[in-house]
Order: sequence, then structure tokens, then C-alpha cells
Amino acid sequence: MSRFTSPDRISGTARGWLIAAVLVACAAPAFAHDADGKSRHVRSTNADLRRLAAEGPELSRKFGTLVSQLDRSDVVTYLRCAALPAGKGGQVEFLSATAHTRYIKIALNCTLPGPTLTWILGHELQHAVEIAEAADVRDVASLRLLYRRIGFDTRGTGEQFDSRLAIEAGLLIRQQVVSRVMGPTDTVPGDLNR
Repeated sequence: MSRFTSPDRISGTARGWLIAAVLVACAAPAFAHDADGKSRHVRSTNADLRRLAAEGPELSRKFGTLVSQLDRSDVVTYLRCAALPAGKGGQVEFLSATAHTRYIKIALNCTLPGPTLTWILGHELQHAVEIAEAADVRDVASLRLLYRRIGFDTRGTGEQFDSRLAIEAGLLIRQQVVSRVMGPTDTVPGDLNR
């Protein structure tokens, strides 16, 4: 799910994340690249989230495809744990754009169990890919226009959107993760089926 914040309503915490994103973007190349030199556009300062992002492609082919698409794009995605409203597992927020790079943040409810968090992150990575594929998205306003075009307003406020592709990606990743962790099955255990 994507959430939009007008620049004049950016909280001190969001400003802090924006400053951190710029500092990290200018940091040592080791943070931005794998040991093999491949660019990494999915980043975090949180070790658990880095591990989750690294293990996701092993658990789900779709997850791996999304990470690869982002690695080939101009979108850098920062992952962080956040206290989100009840029932919300993750959200995407636009941070900033330079002439050559766009920065977004995925906030995740890290209290969720690993397999659940993996498919929720996959859902949010699909949103990141949607943003990457829309070169005209350079700020919060253009992000809102994108989701009015390709998605739907989940609350009727014009502030929170979702897309069919992200929902489908999350469901496919959930199925692939469950199959990988539990073995092939036609049914999903109750708490994973929510």
C-alpha cells in the first residue's frame, strides 16, 4: 500500500529519513554494491531487513524478479521497521529525486513473522517497481497521479492507494514462500491465509 505525504506536512521523522537517505546515497560504495560489484537498489541499515531482502529471492522467484528489476532501475529503495497502524504490514513513501536517481522508503511492521513479512515486502517491492517504470514520478504529487491511474484509493481519502499488480505479487510470493518453507500444498494455513 502506498501512502502520500505533502512536502509541507513532512514530520521531523520523515525529514530525518530524507537526510539519512541522502547521506547513505553519498556513503561508501560498499553499502551500495554487493561483493560482486552489482548495484543494489534495495537497502537497509537494519541487519534483519537486509537478511530478509537477501533471502527473499531464495524463497520466491517473483521476489527475486522484483529485486532484479529495481537493480536495473533509477529507484533506490530503503527498508525500515516502523510502527504502522493496526492491520497494516507495510507502506511505500516517496523521499526525493535527483537528476539520475529517485529515492523511496518502504516502512514495514517488523513484528510480523518472517514468512509474512517476506510476502508483505514483496507486495511493497511491486509498488517500487511500478514507480521505477513510471519515469514521470519525481515527487509525491506525481506519485499520487500514478496511483490514480494504475491503482485504487483504499480509504477514499486520496492518500492511500494500492494496485492489482501489487496484490497479485504479494499473493504469488506468499504462495511461493509457503511452498518453499512447508513443501508443496494446495492449502495455506489459516494465519497465513489472511
